[in-house]
Amino acid sequence: MPVRRRTNRRTNRLDFPVSPELAAAFEAYIDSDPPGGWWTEQWRLHDLLHEVGALALPFCPPFCFHPRDTATRWEHSPEAVAIYRRLASARPQKD
Repeated sequence: MPVRRRTNRRTNRLDFPVSPELAAAFEAYIDSDPPGGWWTEQWRLHDLLHEVGALALPFCPPFCFHPRDTATRWEHSPEAVAIYRRLASARPQKD
């Protein structure tokens, strides 16, 4: 018998304002190399997200998905993926 998984749909969608400073911090975070070379960018992004109210609590990292981080199991952190999706959708498209 299949098991129906309940998902919190609110964690898949977040809406918060993305300022130019927040967008720049997100770009620096994505361009950084996890796990060792990203702490400065990660905490800067964390502080800016906390200021705009995107974090329900002042999460300790990881709070935002990083595409090159293979050490973290992201299926256990849907909030981190939702934050990443919101910030990635606000990125200007590169040609």
